[in-house]
Formats: sequence, structure tokens, C-alpha cells
Amino acid sequence: MRFASSLAILAILTTSTLAAHGDTVYSNFGPGQTYDTSLGGYDIGTVLSISQVIAIPFMPAETVRLTNAVLALQQIDGHGSMKVYIESSSAGAPGSVLDTLNQVGSIKPFSPSLVDFTCSSCSVLDAGTTYFLVAQQSGGTSLSEWQLALSDKGTIYDNAIGSRTGPWNEDPNSAFGAFEVNGTAYGTYATPEPSSLILLGTGIFGVAGMARRNLLS
Repeated sequence: MRFASSLAILAILTTSTLAAHGDTVYSNFGPGQTYDTSLGGYDIGTVLSISQVIAIPFMPAETVRLTNAVLALQQIDGHGSMKVYIESSSAGAPGSVLDTLNQVGSIKPFSPSLVDFTCSSCSVLDAGTTYFLVAQQSGGTSLSEWQLALSDKGTIYDNAIGSRTGPWNEDPNSAFGAFEVNGTAYGTYATPEPSSLILLGTGIFGVAGMARRNLLS
């Protein structure tokens, strides 16, 4: 009986291990999702007759199906929402739109906080490939501020015409806006379909039953 129970527990642990999980595949937050609030941040939206869009590169640590992104933001003017886009890299600059992420909840006025954006088509992002996260204010004359990462710097891109696809201005050695990208494992380490999990569990419980009969015989 002890042997059968152990196998049953093993089955539960195995199926639990294979269950869907969300991984953070890129983050420039500090410990506990901290970020810099001392220097302000990047304006996203309409100010002084321009409409600024910011694009920042990132590289996933593993291949995943995108689930969401989290940005550190505060609302400066108006009450419009933001859109976030995942774009390919074309000659080192943002290329075509791969996915649109929609804002969940509101951006707090004059109070930096973390804001979640969930994917639409939930594209597959490949490990070791450069992508761009593009932030665009989608509400009229609204203005948001994207807080800065504590340490990350590099080449970012912007335009002042409110376009998610450029043309882009290149800004080398610039601070990154604070954000993370999350997804679920895809490919070799992807979660098996429910039917596979059922077969796996049935097989292990079958072995457990045989072991029980052998112990009782």
C-alpha cells in the first residue's frame, strides 16, 4: 500500500510540474520590481504639439508564448489609455508589429505604479532574439510618464508623430524605461496538452494498481 501511495503522489507531482506556468523572460526592474523615481521618466503622449512614442529593445531569456508586459508608469495629463506593442527588429531598429498589448486597469495620476498590459494574439517570442517594446499613448491629448530602470542603458528609439512604426530617431546610451515581459514556455519545454497529461496520469496510476496487487498476492 505504501508503494502504491508513493506512485500516486508521484503522479500528482509530475502533472503539477508540467502544468502551465508564466515566466519572466526579460526584466530590468530591481529586486521586488523596483525602479527609479528620482529623475522622472520618458513622456509618452502629447506635449508641446508633439506626440512621443518610445521603443526599447529586449531579448527573451527563453522561448515563450507571450502573456503580458508590466510597465512602471504615472499619468501626467488627461485620462487616456496606453497601448504597448511588441515589434520585430529590422536592421537594429523597431520593425513590424507582432503583437498588441492592452492596458489592464488605470494609470495613477502623479503616482508611479506598475501597470499590466495583456497580449492580443499572444505571439511566440524566441530566446536570444531582439524585439522592441513600444509604448504609445492612445487617448487624445493625454500624457503619461514612463519611469526609468535603475541601471539598464542602451540604444532606444523614439518619434514625435505618435507612430508605432516610425520613422524612428536613434538615441544611443539612453536609460531604459522600466518594464518586464512574461510568457509561458513554448516548444521543447512547453506544457503538454490535457490529453497527454491524462494519459501520463492514467499510466502511472495503472502501474500503482499493479504494484498494489503484487503486494497483496
